[in-house]
Amino acid sequence: MDNLIQNLLELDDKNFNTSTEKEVEIPRLSKATGKPFSVKIKSLTPDRIYELQDRSLDKSGSISMNKFYKGALSICTEAIVEPDFNDEKLKKKLGLHEKALKIDVIKKVFKVSEINTINSEVMSISGFDDMNEVQAELKND
Repeated sequence: MDNLIQNLLELDDKNFNTSTEKEVEIPRLSKATGKPFSVKIKSLTPDRIYELQDRSLDKSGSISMNKFYKGALSICTEAIVEPDFNDEKLKKKLGLHEKALKIDVIKKVFKVSEINTINSEVMSISGFDDMNEVQAELKND
């Protein structure tokens, strides 16, 4: 058993829970702009994901699709690193107040299916391989 600990001690830090980033292309926006359109996302800690996804549950602990979207949107808002959706010119273009929140901009830019895609990618790079497993865990908590 001590050899296993020694093996862990010899590993580089990159082998442990470190933040991961990934590019996620949004085909609809790539087609619309005529250029590749990707968002850079970062992984989130399991605790943070559970905290954000907790918004997906109704009072009985069941998953509400309306609330699930809000949880997924919250995760996307926190995980998207680039582009900067706090850009004032973009807010103006979308008809939003300059003090609008990043979440408001993301709701206007992406379709629900794209939010789901980004959310799934965040979950994957954060160590959750299957969204169904996360939903089942949330129900059991």
